[in-house]
Amino acid sequence: MKAELIKIDQKNNFIIDAKKELEKTLRPFIEKSISEETRRAYGRVVKEFFRFHKLVEPAEIKPIDVIRWRDSLIENKKSAATVSFKLSVIRSLFEYLNAGGFVQNNPAFTKLVTPPKLSEDLRGRALTIKEVNYILSGPDREIS
Repeated sequence: MKAELIKIDQKNNFIIDAKKELEKTLRPFIEKSISEETRRAYGRVVKEFFRFHKLVEPAEIKPIDVIRWRDSLIENKKSAATVSFKLSVIRSLFEYLNAGGFVQNNPAFTKLVTPPKLSEDLRGRALTIKEVNYILSGPDREIS
């Protein structure tokens, strides 16, 4: 059953904003990194994943849901490296949620959801001899 944006807590009989509750649950995972750029990247991936699944509760996610998301990334022409990175963020998220008792299993476990194969060829360009010499002739870092 998919979570709605607004749901009623039957036990306490009040309205809960599911989106805010989900963000509250996931925020500590996103903010645990000391790197601001890592926090931003993790936040983007986590938001993208849960938007794809219409804000479903983490405990309701199954391996087939993660596979569908992975396949949609591939269909949208995301590179193998990008898909692998995003899967690693989601895998790490579910390990974190498992350790915290929010979920019982990791639906993104590598043996259940395989990442795409990364290319063996090196991308980018090699440094020229001039660039290598420039780097090697950099400042002397010996301490007097």
